Amino acid sequence: MLARASAGQRATGRREGLHRCLREKRRLPGDALIELEVGLGLQSRVRWEAYTKAKEETFARSNIPEAPWFVVEANDKKRARLNCIHHLLEQIPYTEVEHESISLPDRVFDPDYERSTLPRELMVPERY
Repeated sequence: MLARASAGQRATGRREGLHRCLREKRRLPGDALIELEVGLGLQSRVRWEAYTKAKEETFARSNIPEAPWFVVEANDKKRARLNCIHHLLEQIPYTEVEHESISLPDRVFDPDYERSTLPRELMVPERY
């Protein structure tokens, strides 16, 4: 993934690019199978090196300290997104903010209160 300010593109390997190109098939109602944009995807493979040269030229001309480019390997989209978020957060300077100490009051306990169980569909799944 190329990231500059808020714009970005993916950087995928040849193998992943071919996989994405060839999986462009969709099922229609009635079990009809159509292929979408496979021709365009195959043409992009023919022009792979030209695209790569154009990308490298773009980097050479526009990668400056005030507006750097970052490339995120995107063969695995989930990891690419997490790596991108982590990297962008690391770019923000963080310093500890001084604040007054806070003292919390003791919790009030009501022995007659019984907490109700929330429906599962309200819960966000824990993935990590």
